[in-house]
Amino acid sequence: MSEVTETLVRDYKITRRSANLDINWASAQIVKNLEKHEKRDLLAWLLTQSERVYQRAFQANQFSAAQGALKLIYDMTIKEPEKKKDSRWHGNYKH
Repeated sequence: MSEVTETLVRDYKITRRSANLDINWASAQIVKNLEKHEKRDLLAWLLTQSERVYQRAFQANQFSAAQGALKLIYDMTIKEPEKKKDSRWHGNYKH
């Protein structure tokens, strides 16, 4: 992010704040435009890469890295997602 910010400031002569706002807008647009099948493709790619990390770490006797890769695979596939809290209530409000 900082390299992109520096490039925008240097090449387009805009302020750092404006560059950061533009970067945040672009990131939000990318996330908003992900379709369901693209998310599945991305998940499959992440799982494949995590499995490779696990296998290589296990072969190199880097067991903590292998365990981290397995936890990531578990979090992406089996673990139930946390339920979102009702955003209307916040702070110390008692339900």
